Formats: sequence, C-alpha cells, structure tokens
Amino acid sequence: MPLLADIREEGVMRFYGEYQHSLDSKGRVALPARFRKVLPEFGDLIITEGAHGALYVFTEEGFEEWVDKHFDELGGYKESDLDQEIKMRKLYAKSSATTIDSAGRINIPESKIKAAKLDRDVVIIGVRNRIEVWNARIWEEHSKAIPSNDELLFPSKA
Repeated sequence: MPLLADIREEGVMRFYGEYQHSLDSKGRVALPARFRKVLPEFGDLIITEGAHGALYVFTEEGFEEWVDKHFDELGGYKESDLDQEIKMRKLYAKSSATTIDSAGRINIPESKIKAAKLDRDVVIIGVRNRIEVWNARIWEEHSKAIPSNDELLFPSKA
C-alpha cells in the first residue's frame, strides 16, 4: 500500500512508496497513478540499470543530474581521462528513453528486462528523485536485508 507518492517542491520531484504491478508480455508496466500525475509534463523518461538488480527510471533532467553527481565525486568529468570516458559511455549506452503511453505504461526494453531478471510480478518503488523497478522476488529478498525504521532512526533502542 502506498504511503505517499510524488511531491514537487520548487521544481524538485520526489517519489515515495512501494507498489505491486505486472509486466505484460510486450514489456510494458503501468506506473503508479500518483507518479503519472506529474511525469507527462517532463517528456521522455530514461531507464537504466541500477544497483542490486533494479532498474532506475528518471526524468531526462534527473538522469543528467545523477550522471553529473557520479563525476562530481571524481572531481568533475574529464574527457581526457580514459576511465571516465569508459564510465560515461557505459552509463549512456546502458540507458534507454521511453515515454508514458495513453494507458500510463512505460515500455521496458528486452535488454533491461533480462538485466533486471523481470518477470510478470514487479515492484515499483519511489526513491527520492527516481523510480525503481524490481523483480518482486528479488525485491522481497533485498528488502529483508534493509533494517527496520526503528533500527535506522533509533539505533541505540533497536
């Protein structure tokens, strides 16, 4: 059951909650209605391979900020640095643009479905400025390893 969904503050989009959805035979999955309310005005969405087997879904602007953040941590992108150039190529090559169709679905490319081991049952979660799409079984196992809110917020009392 969703806790909250998208909240925009001064142009910053935030996504919250966990949603059970189904991937259809054509590789489409419906985004939660509350996410869709603000996303159409942002044009294309970018799907990329994320951490722990998840797919990350960003607005184009959100994707660019995510990429920039990775390179900012390295002191900024330097095209003359071969390792950074390889990383930049991989980040963009492993990403695909999609749009939300009239039924509120996004199409996930076959390569991304395989990379994330998606099957019919998927979980869509909001994580700050991105949406994550998970294989439901993998998400269940992964979420078991996440400490409870009590452990995260009050470590001395857990």
